[in-house]
Amino acid sequence: MEGALLGLGLSAAFSSLARWQRLLTWDGAIAAIAVGTTVFLFGGWGWAAVLLAFFTTSSLWTRVALARRGPGGRRWASSGEAEGRTAGQVMANGVVPAVAALAHGFGAVAALPAFLGAIAAMTADTWATELGLLSSSTPRLITTGHPVEPGRSGGITVEGTAGGILGACTIATLAMAFRPSLALWVGTLLAGVTGMFVDSFLGATLQEGFRCHVCGREGEKPSCCGRPAQRIRGFPGITNNAVNALAAGWGAALGIVSSVLF
Repeated sequence: MEGALLGLGLSAAFSSLARWQRLLTWDGAIAAIAVGTTVFLFGGWGWAAVLLAFFTTSSLWTRVALARRGPGGRRWASSGEAEGRTAGQVMANGVVPAVAALAHGFGAVAALPAFLGAIAAMTADTWATELGLLSSSTPRLITTGHPVEPGRSGGITVEGTAGGILGACTIATLAMAFRPSLALWVGTLLAGVTGMFVDSFLGATLQEGFRCHVCGREGEKPSCCGRPAQRIRGFPGITNNAVNALAAGWGAALGIVSSVLF
């Protein structure tokens, strides 16, 4: 009971601070409290610290990208809107780590590499997105190599990719605090880097995209200018949140596989 209350209190404090800084919406803050409390309760201080490292560094890069490009240049990116991450966005990134923490609490030996792999994939993808928005080079679609607008799902840049690798490396290095093992470091790094590319591939092939009937702009939201937009690509229901959750799941699965192979 004491652990649950401590986790709830710490999660509420950090989420309230994030809400005050407009990093989270109100519903996003509630979702963050749920995820943070679960991770702390079943994983402990170390697990919570890794989750916090992902959130703080990703939010920092989001703020830098927003300051450089402004909200108007982010219609493609839904992971870090100016008003803060919503509950859907928080849960898309937080469900897999929370489930891994829950499994750890019940004694699952593969829970730690799954947790680290998921966090590494999420960190790599977010860093790649935000640093890609800061890139001066033109993004290219991962499937065809054709130029696309900055922030378009499936678009990659050299700078963004390098940033994503650095993000995965950061989580892999933090993993050494749990167990100083080269195998764990390599497995976490691989999970993060491949998770980043899986996210881009799914974003280019399965994620739905829309065009506004009024202004003609394209984006990820199903409405624009007060009217429903036309879906021009992807599959119904495969949103950016769904793609993020799938990429996190990939990172968790590869983290488990790597822990066996290495």
